Amino acid sequence: MKEKEVIEGVCPGKASHYIVALDKGSGERHISKDEVIRNYEKSFVEQCTVYKGRMINKPFHFIVDVYYPDYRHDIDGALKTLLDCAQYAKIVTDDRFCVKIDATRHYDPIRPRVEFSIIETEPTLFG
Repeated sequence: MKEKEVIEGVCPGKASHYIVALDKGSGERHISKDEVIRNYEKSFVEQCTVYKGRMINKPFHFIVDVYYPDYRHDIDGALKTLLDCAQYAKIVTDDRFCVKIDATRHYDPIRPRVEFSIIETEPTLFG
């Protein structure tokens, strides 16, 4: 039986929560996370108990169910956010080790959340 992690809250899509900012010293533009993404990352790490700190450093299969409170959210943006959060929580050492994703979007206006499992796999041609 695979382990399942549950993270409560609405997973924000990465693309809509990054901002272009100017470096105060050089004046160069760079991409920065907004407060929504930073808060979600912190909440993710605080709630993560099953996989936190595992430091998986081999190919893995990411199985995720994303429960949104409405139909406005896209699942593809959530995937990048979740893989980044997995690195931030030290679940995986690098999201480049993800070789397969099974993702399903659900509707739950009462309890938005993410439920995921990670299955370590054998190296493939790409892994």
